[in-house]
Amino acid sequence: MNAIKFGTDGWRGVIAEDFNYANVRKVACAIARYVVRAENAQRGIIVGYDNRFGGEQFARVAAEVISASGIPVRLADEPCPSPAISLLVRQRGAAGGVMITASHNPYRWNGIKFKASYGSSPLPSIVAQIEKELKIVLRKGIPALPARPELIQPLDVRTPYLETIEKLVDWDRIKSHKLRLLVDPMHGAARGQLCEILARHDIPCDEIRGTRDPLFGGTNPEPIESQLGALQQAVRDGGYDAGLAADGDADRIGAVDRSGRFVTPHQIFSLLLWHLAGTRQLTGDVAKTFSSTKMLDKIAAKFGRKIYEVPIGFKYICEIMLERDILLGGEESGGIGTKLYLPERDATVTALLLVEHVLADVFEPN
Repeated sequence: MNAIKFGTDGWRGVIAEDFNYANVRKVACAIARYVVRAENAQRGIIVGYDNRFGGEQFARVAAEVISASGIPVRLADEPCPSPAISLLVRQRGAAGGVMITASHNPYRWNGIKFKASYGSSPLPSIVAQIEKELKIVLRKGIPALPARPELIQPLDVRTPYLETIEKLVDWDRIKSHKLRLLVDPMHGAARGQLCEILARHDIPCDEIRGTRDPLFGGTNPEPIESQLGALQQAVRDGGYDAGLAADGDADRIGAVDRSGRFVTPHQIFSLLLWHLAGTRQLTGDVAKTFSSTKMLDKIAAKFGRKIYEVPIGFKYICEIMLERDILLGGEESGGIGTKLYLPERDATVTALLLVEHVLADVFEPN
């Protein structure tokens, strides 16, 4: 219990061991205390959850604790991606967001991410404040205040999320590629979303591992090569031009080319920088974690862009995106954000930008 601690992106624990109702209440109480003291609490908090076991129940528990502090809560009406909560926080001017997810971790895990009012990971200074409040809660306990159901209202997250990200790309350009795409949400929160957007523009798209499965089909919902064998094989067998994958809460991307070859996050980051800075000629510099490829430095130099190198953790990328004109920010794990959207990782947005960048050409096998 005393080991609850926010890491580079929230708190995670093993379901039914340290991740349980009692500890979710403690973390939610700490977040509520932070919002009351540091934000305009009446702007409310948006609460979401992904496809993991018990997500709805844990989200409801968190919402009840937050409402007990007099904070209005909008509770997602179905599983959703973490970046969708970030977007709604920003669009609706909320004081913050709470996402029940353990991201790419194995099925036994769950967790809580906090999304700050600007629509992304909390800055280190905000994390420090939440941790301070958490220490107080762990020491003194949760106040004996009843939940206030009248302050908890349902929220459709999917509709405004898809409508917003659909506007980020050039659909005439994408349709001219005449691609056949395969999507692998890995049984996670991205299921159905990319195919729905592509279908609106008559672009062929199929999906594998698109059912809700809290066991994630026996794999970890992490879009790395060792977990994407099903996508690689399906792309080869089906003659698709490319395969696109997302992790459990849909903020990290994975990809394979038409031969089924894995495209690394470093390559994806580099391709996007070439596309946005070169093809689209958008302004702005680049922020990357120190473990990201040096190819980014070369591409940035070609287009006269400055590179900012930060520690591992997207909260550091977010911090510099808020301070400077950063076109593209990302990390070695496939989490990438662009100023076209939010200072936030989003696998579906990244996938759309890759599709816009002529996947059939840049992912040709050797």
